[in-house]
Amino acid sequence: MRTEDLIQALSRDVEPTAPMHALWRLWMLAVAGFVVAGLLTAFLLGVRPDYVEGLVAPDTAMKFAFTAGVAIATWPALIRVARAGELGGWRRDILGLPFAAIALAATIQLGFARYANWSDLFFDQSWSLCLPMVTLLSLPIYLAVGLVLRRMAPVDLSQAGFVAGLFAGGLGALAYTLHCQADDMPYVAVFYSLAILVAAALGGLAGPRILRW
Repeated sequence: MRTEDLIQALSRDVEPTAPMHALWRLWMLAVAGFVVAGLLTAFLLGVRPDYVEGLVAPDTAMKFAFTAGVAIATWPALIRVARAGELGGWRRDILGLPFAAIALAATIQLGFARYANWSDLFFDQSWSLCLPMVTLLSLPIYLAVGLVLRRMAPVDLSQAGFVAGLFAGGLGALAYTLHCQADDMPYVAVFYSLAILVAAALGGLAGPRILRW
């Protein structure tokens, strides 16, 4: 029997698995990474003074929902790409739902605002801080998740890295909301989305190195 035939025979009936203990570890390390990101935000930037009150303000609540929604929408895809022997099989359109929702909210807010005030809705004095800080805050989450993904042996490391980066970017952006006081929907739709997608792109580029098993 040829070597290729032997390999095929041995792997023919092997089903890809994602043990529950591995998924539980993935969840726990994701939470741990998010806690680290939150502590970094508090120590490096400080917490916005009206954070508690902002939880019930519509714009601020929408910002929280968007960033958390990115992570929640990405979680099933993260589990899927982590499974050894599997490639794809997850709904890519679901990942775009939080971005579509925040874009719609931004469009509605712009529709009710005067054109002369649009620039104020897009740009805040801290806009240049958003991209580097979200990227930085997503790093501990990405590394924590990557520790588990490596042991779960994903097939496409670039794809797995992108999904992990998108997940980490969502949680990193959520951690950044502890400090950020810019709540206008156009600002969030542009700069938060860009920061999260940059984290995802960097995760995809780093995947073949970080997630190699």
